[in-house]
Amino acid sequence: MGPFLALFSGDELSSVATKFPDILQQTASEMAGTSPPQEFLWAVFESVRNGSERGPSADPSPGCLGVGAPSSDDIFRLAEANACWAPEALLCMGEDVFLRNVELLGAVRGFGPPQLTALKEKAVQVWDAPSHWREHHILSLGRIALAFNERELGQLGLSAIDTVASLSQQTEWTPGQHLHHLRVQARTNVCELFNLGIVS
Repeated sequence: MGPFLALFSGDELSSVATKFPDILQQTASEMAGTSPPQEFLWAVFESVRNGSERGPSADPSPGCLGVGAPSSDDIFRLAEANACWAPEALLCMGEDVFLRNVELLGAVRGFGPPQLTALKEKAVQVWDAPSHWREHHILSLGRIALAFNERELGQLGLSAIDTVASLSQQTEWTPGQHLHHLRVQARTNVCELFNLGIVS
């Protein structure tokens, strides 16, 4: 069946999810990095949620009481269907779950602005203010970086060409964010050339 499942209707997918949840979830993992139809993503999401034990969020914040937050297993099995999580659920995931899965979450193409903002806020909860982040933190964000406004981008310590280049690969930057990247990239390139002794 494989990728053909993405062509099924919602009712057909519900039937497959009931009878063959493993096939549905396997197909979802094979389609990671693509943009499957929304009906397919929701079928995968419901299949995984129905098949996993869901405890309350590990986050002690008052707003997280009773929120079904994702587990590491959920995130791994959902692949692109992680795009179906509500922003509150993402914000309420445990710190350890976020740390283990930030790169997977940063690769999800279907996240909208509210979800990306929730993940950015989670990153700030876990790693402190962006001004304290190291290069590996920034690199692990992937699309989550799209939630940063120009002021927040300015707080990131972007000093390595690789980090700036990685951020620049995102194609959904606003014009203001993009201009900020160009300025940082130009400044970083000059510093790198200076360090190499090419510019004096």
